[in-house]
Amino acid sequence: MQAKCNRNQEILQTKLRVLLQPSNGEFSSYEIGKSDLHVGIYDGESTVFSFCDSGMAKETIRKWEKALHILSLHNVSVHTLHDFMRRSYHAFNKKTYAPHTWNCFDFVIEFLRSTTPYHHLPVHSKTAFVREIISEADFLMDNLEQENVQDADRQMDRHDFQRQQFEIFKHNFREAIDEHDNGEAIHSLVLSSELRKDVVNMTRKLQKAQLNLQALKDPSPIQSVISKITEVNDQLLQLTKSSTEYSPQNVELPEFDQDDIELLFGHSTQQTNNWSHSTKVR
Repeated sequence: MQAKCNRNQEILQTKLRVLLQPSNGEFSSYEIGKSDLHVGIYDGESTVFSFCDSGMAKETIRKWEKALHILSLHNVSVHTLHDFMRRSYHAFNKKTYAPHTWNCFDFVIEFLRSTTPYHHLPVHSKTAFVREIISEADFLMDNLEQENVQDADRQMDRHDFQRQQFEIFKHNFREAIDEHDNGEAIHSLVLSSELRKDVVNMTRKLQKAQLNLQALKDPSPIQSVISKITEVNDQLLQLTKSSTEYSPQNVELPEFDQDDIELLFGHSTQQTNNWSHSTKVR
């Protein structure tokens, strides 16, 4: 974690740098031969410039925050980079882009060739660029591997926290039920609107915890915990449904009106204000 923070802070605090990252995904899931590498130039402020099938690209540093820093460009100003891009527009646009012969590596190499402090670098070809510059960044992969281990530790910590929260919930849930009814009273509970809202939110958290546990590579050791979560969640869902169904027992219906019933079922007259109004039932 510390290495990752230091690397990101270093990228954000320095001037021009050459960055490298997979075209798709991150180095943690990168497989040689299955994904291309993409190289760009960070302007030291907030933007990374590169070359792709749409021409010269401009992206925020956030999209490159997990990239590897492979070369620092000291004594090179942002104006030098911008001037190079203006002069090289006709050479680097979507019409000239070719995935295998004229790509992002050529963009960086041509910029280095045009920059006085770095024109002497052995970058006469992409092969030399990879051999002399990118291969020198191998030591960064050690930090990357360490970060992957730390990421796995953090994931395990999250699962431990979720398991602890579930244990707390089970304890509180059992305490809330009368010890003498063996849990059967849950089906007869009537929830208020506020309590029902809390129960619904709890079912969502249980569903999320269940999905997270099932997503583990090998959930078999905790299958009993997953089953218990499912059981408790089903009980809560049943409780929320049963408490909202309408029935003669939980809906107050008004008493029927005798005059209305007589008019509905065939009484022919109704006395209103001393006037007799006759109706014919058909």
